[in-house]
Amino acid sequence: MAKRKPRHEPPLADTAVLMSQLLLCDVEVATLLRVTPSAVQELHRLRLLPGAKCGRCLRWRPADVAAFVSNLNVEHSQ
Repeated sequence: MAKRKPRHEPPLADTAVLMSQLLLCDVEVATLLRVTPSAVQELHRLRLLPGAKCGRCLRWRPADVAAFVSNLNVEHSQ
């Protein structure tokens, strides 16, 4: 029998860095928005901030967070 070539898989550290750039956790989004993580989860529950399930975890794409911020109404005080 011919031996199979082992599949090349990226090192775990590289995968973790890549995923951290693709998806944000609630604490990271909360830090960006200067709110609490529970406020981020509430925005998701109200369908104002779309998120993605990653296993049992809820994560957000930076593009979705940026779109949410750009769609906010700015109130000017007088």
